[in-house]
Amino acid sequence: MRRLALLLVLSLLLAPRPASAQELLLAGHMTASSGVESAGRGILRARTRVRVGAELRVDESPKDGIAFSGIVDLEPRAAVGGDIRYVRLLTSKLAFHAGAIGYAAPGTLLGAVAGLEVRVPLTKSVSFVAAPEVTVFFLGTDLPDVSIFWQGLVGGGIRVEL
Repeated sequence: MRRLALLLVLSLLLAPRPASAQELLLAGHMTASSGVESAGRGILRARTRVRVGAELRVDESPKDGIAFSGIVDLEPRAAVGGDIRYVRLLTSKLAFHAGAIGYAAPGTLLGAVAGLEVRVPLTKSVSFVAAPEVTVFFLGTDLPDVSIFWQGLVGGGIRVEL
């Protein structure tokens, strides 16, 4: 009887456990930004840009994430596009991001974007975001006569942990 009890205990202790899946951490964001831009003919006020999207991370590496966003420029003329960015948390309130950005209508633009995101907690899951960034466009039908067009933007918005 002791042997049977010992075998039962050992089998329970040594039995394989089901693997646990990675947990997906999701956040939504919405920001509006503007600033300055130049294409070699002086510095002008940049377009007003609205970004709406999501950031995906996994619990095994919560400091690294990928953000996907839709972009709409409101004025001085409308444009629609999107971006994809790698996001790295530097501290709990500061993140670095870099990636690719593109516009599809009315003309095309393709470029690179990099910046910082300062997160000011409002509640446990909601933060105000201040986000300075630099964008450089180097391909597209909407480029001016020169081959590079840059923007320096400062934005603000809301980030929600879902």
